[in-house]
Amino acid sequence: MMQYGSRAMAFYILSADPKSDVGKRLHMMYKVMQQSRKAFRLGKSATYAKKLQALAHNKALPEWQKSLQFIQNVGMFGFFVCDNMVFASHAKLLHFDAEETARRGGVMWFCANMAGFFSAVDSLNADVEKEKCVRDILASEDDAARVEALQIQLEALRSGRFKKLLAVLKVTCDLIVSSNTSGVRLAERITGSKLHDGIIGSVGCVSAAVVLYNAWPNAPKKALPAGDKSDSK
Repeated sequence: MMQYGSRAMAFYILSADPKSDVGKRLHMMYKVMQQSRKAFRLGKSATYAKKLQALAHNKALPEWQKSLQFIQNVGMFGFFVCDNMVFASHAKLLHFDAEETARRGGVMWFCANMAGFFSAVDSLNADVEKEKCVRDILASEDDAARVEALQIQLEALRSGRFKKLLAVLKVTCDLIVSSNTSGVRLAERITGSKLHDGIIGSVGCVSAAVVLYNAWPNAPKKALPAGDKSDSK
C-alpha cells in the first residue's frame, strides 16, 4: 500500500509541480519501498512449490481449473525466483543481468495473472450458477427444514461470491500492473505509451487494499447470554 500509494501521489504531485519537495520525497519513498520489499520476498517461491504439490494431488478440481491454477502457480514461482535473483544482483551477492531477469520475471507474473484472472472469473461464475439453482429450488420448496437448509446454503454462497468478486478485482489490478512491466509493455504495444505511475500506483493500491481486507481478522461473534442459551435449547 505504501509503495503504490507513494508512487501514485508522487506522480500527481510532480505532474502539477515538478519542483515539489513533497513529490520528490514521495518518489524517493516509492523507490526505497520497491527495493526493500524484495528482501521480504526471499524464498517466497517455495510457497508456490508447495501449492503445486498440493494441486497435483487435488482430485476435486475440474481439469480446466486445475490447468489454470497450475499456470498461475508456475508463473508466480518463476516470478519470485527472478525477483530474488534481481535482489541478489542489486545487493552484489550474485552476478546476474538484473534487467533481463526482471524482464523475464515480469512476463511470468503477467502469465500467472492471466491464468489467475480466468480462474477467478470461472470460479465466480460457477458460484453464480449454484446460487441460481438454489434460488429456483427454494422457490418451489415447501418443507420448512429443507427451506432453512437451502437458505443457509444460499447465505454461504452469497458470502463466497463477495470474496470471489474481491479475488477478481485483485487479480485484475495485478494483471494491469504486470502488463506494464518491461517484458510485457502491453499498453505501450497497443497505444504507443506505457501506463503512467499515477495509474499503476492507484491500481496497485486497490490490490493492496483487497489483501488488507482479506487479512483483517473477523470480529469475534458475541456469545449468547446464559438465559438466551437456555431458551434456544
